[in-house]
Amino acid sequence: MTPRRLSPRMLAAALAALTVTAPALAAVPAPAADAPPGQRYVVVASTATTSVEARSGAVRVVGRVRPRASGEKVHLLQRLPGSTRWTRADTDRLDRRGRFVLEDRPTRAGLRTYRVLKPASDGLRAGRSARLQVEVLAWERLSDLEPWAGCGLQSGVTVPIGGTSYPASLLFTGYGPGSCMPYVVHDLGGRCRTLRATYGHVDGATYPGAVSTVTVSADGALREYYRLESGGRSFVDQELDITGVGRLSLGFSGSNIDPSVPLSHVAAGTAEVLCLPSP
Repeated sequence: MTPRRLSPRMLAAALAALTVTAPALAAVPAPAADAPPGQRYVVVASTATTSVEARSGAVRVVGRVRPRASGEKVHLLQRLPGSTRWTRADTDRLDRRGRFVLEDRPTRAGLRTYRVLKPASDGLRAGRSARLQVEVLAWERLSDLEPWAGCGLQSGVTVPIGGTSYPASLLFTGYGPGSCMPYVVHDLGGRCRTLRATYGHVDGATYPGAVSTVTVSADGALREYYRLESGGRSFVDQELDITGVGRLSLGFSGSNIDPSVPLSHVAAGTAEVLCLPSP
């Protein structure tokens, strides 16, 4: 059978059909990697923690990512004091609502900065949260700090109070040179948050009728007063808020009914302050 030849009119119609299908092919969505460069993940993060104790506290960061990107990873980044580098502290996967929970347990004191990173994927650029700052505090013994002023105290000694041994203590054993009232002042410069100590008579050193006192003052204002009687209880692990305090003062005194009997020994056992490092 002889093949049928197409007439010029039929050939023109076939070519027109091909030109109609070309735009339809071009309308297929481009790969996600070709998304506009201005589009990125939006990361919102927050923490209820403004300060934490080094080696025992945790910084918990929560938030969300938009678009949700369920199942994909986000990273908690941290910048250590004195450093310009960001390092990874924790990783989590986004839940179906785009939420995450991240945590860090810092071991080094200082002002620490955090942010959350959602890496690039699905044609969207990486997203980063706003920066979060947290104070990481550490305990320092008062006996290790250079006093701003003081008189009539033994510092850094170990004393027994109520059957427990307390190292690095401040001990009052009597009035100092010129009968000065024993005291010590430390210039903390507003960098500390808590004072912690045990106040009491030294075991075996009290006498009948002995009465001793320990006072704690902050920038010249009395904050706490401990009255100790022979045979009475000690004040164990007392904590006092000293946020923003410049100069912290501890004063000691003692008396006996019988003036011929030496004064009672009274101490601030293992006196410590919870602080940011010195600048």
